[in-house]
Amino acid sequence: MTKVILKKIYKSFPDLHQKKSPIEDLNPTSSDQPSITHILRSIDLTIEDGEFMVLVGPSGCGKSTLLRLLAGLETLTAGEIWLGDHLINNLPPKKRDIAMVFQNYALYPHLNVYDNLAFGLRRMIKDEILPSENNHIFNRIIQKILTTITRPFPKKLRYLSFQEKRIREKVYKSAQLLQIESLLNRLPKELSGGQKQRVALGRAISRDPQVFLMDEPLSNLDAKLRADTRSQIVQLQKKLNTTTLYVTHDQTEAMTMGDRIAVMDQGQILQIAPPLEIYHNPVNRFVAQFIGSPPMNFLEVIVEGKFLIIDAYFKIEINNEYLEKLNPYQGQSILLGIRPEHFNLNDRENSHFPVIVDVVEALGNETYLSVYLKDNFELKLKVRIPPEFFVKIGDLINLSVQIDKIHLFDLYTEKRIYSHAQN
Repeated sequence: MTKVILKKIYKSFPDLHQKKSPIEDLNPTSSDQPSITHILRSIDLTIEDGEFMVLVGPSGCGKSTLLRLLAGLETLTAGEIWLGDHLINNLPPKKRDIAMVFQNYALYPHLNVYDNLAFGLRRMIKDEILPSENNHIFNRIIQKILTTITRPFPKKLRYLSFQEKRIREKVYKSAQLLQIESLLNRLPKELSGGQKQRVALGRAISRDPQVFLMDEPLSNLDAKLRADTRSQIVQLQKKLNTTTLYVTHDQTEAMTMGDRIAVMDQGQILQIAPPLEIYHNPVNRFVAQFIGSPPMNFLEVIVEGKFLIIDAYFKIEINNEYLEKLNPYQGQSILLGIRPEHFNLNDRENSHFPVIVDVVEALGNETYLSVYLKDNFELKLKVRIPPEFFVKIGDLINLSVQIDKIHLFDLYTEKRIYSHAQN
């Protein structure tokens, strides 16, 4: 097991395709330099020994770039990458003892599953120091001759060198873990998507690395297979207890797989915390909106004393615990965040506001409604209700907010003012 530490990581490159104005084209200067595009900015991240860390964020936020920097497939602009007590900034990929699982599997199409699993091992083990009786030059020559002579023979009759025996042990051990022993003689074109993914995982496992990197490995699978493989990866990681960094844009994967989640946006890490802490106590609006499905609802409200004024007709009375945080915002607008499950269906007397049902999504175990405020068609909300309540499009229903479950954010900085889980 190995701790991974990323310190002040930057990744930038010059924007060679920037557009210039006609005046700049006619009047070039000696200081005319391309602008710099920053992919990653001041990334600080520590992954503990044996931890399953998930990087989550929208496409283009820099997740995969960070993974490639750690693997040595990209060059750092600035910062330090530590693997345990070793600084690995300048080490080539093959010397980092890190295994990476790619989104597109990256299997060799002309090799069967066994040889796909063994390919990296052969390159890694060939320079391994052998036991003294096998390391003698005469013995090595004999082994090489016997291996060459018996190569055309059936597999059971071939001579296996010491290295090949080691490789076979590792391949079969990985195949057993992933339950792909029956697939070892198949070519990749003869495998399903889930089987290919397990082979790609097996290739990483067989190397017995210090760190696993996984770059959206489930994105090419259908929904059911993705859910099954997701649980298999988690169980496998716990069994191997290998430090793992997993990249995804799917917040469901992040919530169900990670010991901790690092939420990224525009090349920066916004929050690092266990899944439920991020869900209940998001640091800003982006995190609150990105984590959770359906996403959190946001309403612009005005703070007036103990009330949050939604519009001229509707207001919410808040608990005393909020008042101290809201004193600087009296008379000002802030953002009220409410998750779909934190609405209640009420009679008119106890409701905060009536809404009209616009869309009904009945999923069997729960029902989601898209609604809009009765007197404000632009104010739309997503609401989750129990499946036993029957509503249809056009119905007028009365809602109240669970006051102890609301989130408050600054309207301009979008940073958290208060969350219900905050101490």
